Amino acid sequence: MKQILAVLLVITVVSACSKVAPPTTASASAYAQATATPDMAAWEIGERYCDFSARAYHAAYSMNDRLYVVAGRGTSGSLSDVWWTIDCENWVSSTAKAEFAPRDSFASAVFNKKMWVIGGANKTVVFSDSYGSADGITWTMSPSGFGARAGLGAAVLKDVLYVSAGTNGKKTMSDVWSSKDGGSWTKLKDDDSKGFPPRTGHGMLSFAGKLWIIGGKSGENYLSDVWSSVDGIDWKIATINAGFTPRADFAAMTYKDRMWVLGGFGPKGTTPQAVPKNSPQSTTQTASQSVPQGVTQTASQNVPQGVTQAALQSTPQGVTLAALQSVPQGVSQSALQSAAQGVTQTASQSAPLGTTRSALQVFIPSVPGNEVWWSVNGYYWVSSTANAEFGQRSAFTAVEYKDKIYITGGVSPDNKYKRDIWASQ
Repeated sequence: MKQILAVLLVITVVSACSKVAPPTTASASAYAQATATPDMAAWEIGERYCDFSARAYHAAYSMNDRLYVVAGRGTSGSLSDVWWTIDCENWVSSTAKAEFAPRDSFASAVFNKKMWVIGGANKTVVFSDSYGSADGITWTMSPSGFGARAGLGAAVLKDVLYVSAGTNGKKTMSDVWSSKDGGSWTKLKDDDSKGFPPRTGHGMLSFAGKLWIIGGKSGENYLSDVWSSVDGIDWKIATINAGFTPRADFAAMTYKDRMWVLGGFGPKGTTPQAVPKNSPQSTTQTASQSVPQGVTQTASQNVPQGVTQAALQSTPQGVTLAALQSVPQGVSQSALQSAAQGVTQTASQSAPLGTTRSALQVFIPSVPGNEVWWSVNGYYWVSSTANAEFGQRSAFTAVEYKDKIYITGGVSPDNKYKRDIWASQ
């Protein structure tokens, strides 16, 4: 019970410091009713061995009444080929070598009636260019004002193309840029500590009139936070820890008035992590000691990744037990516990304030790479399935095509590249 109350207190803290009020009971009820829509719980295989070669870190586009698969990383290195299909069974090669250099880990979007390949990398080479194509055959280069980067995100909101974060191979960034034509770029958010922290392998979506940043990886830390912005300039936190485990290189998309997170990987195997589960890696000793009045030691130990000293100190006084117990309808005990990454009562009692990275060893299991999660507001996240038929994978694509969701390619936990296609509704 202490554990659940601690997590609820963290949610209260985050809501207070970000000026985002938690959903009301009425909104929680409306949220629960959304389960009447398709939920991607069941998947069917289309082709186990598609005509294109096995790959991951590629792109898929739905355009011109066709489904395209573009570039990525294969068993022999980065690719620059383009394939398309109209029936998801027979694939046609548009080109074996597009005008852009072979690459993977780039951002992709359909914008101004073109498919876009933005940035990316080929081994140690990180690209700063962008290419657009209306047919998958001819690709035209446009300069990017944001510099070389890979592992970035891209989304289109109100006829404007946005990119976010990524890495140039030396530094992981947290900036945001926009373009009205794919060629001229404007910086909206600096690469600084304001808003969401630096990351790669995250999801960037356009949903409900806002831009969204979901999860990813920052240094050695995997993330499960969710942020939103109406303009790409000012960012507000929706949740520090979504219901799913921290992860990167997952597929993110919008479909049927929902945001979706599929697959991906986080901390691998049972590698010892030198920080307790309930005291995330980015929480410093100073921050954990700066506990505001009335917050218990157990509560302070459940501070999720990314909560700063300022956030802790902004906890309003007078948070009552009744308020903590007012759990919105439809939020399960397991979902609340996952917000603090599954800390047990024994673990929380054995980890004193200010526990350092070297002071305690805790085993963190790997992220199941075939989970499917959804949300209608970025605050609550619901699991459709913890074991989808498409199997564990990361660095794959998910795209809507002809009223179905198709996933292609990816890499398995044993580093095998895939060339299959699966469908769901």
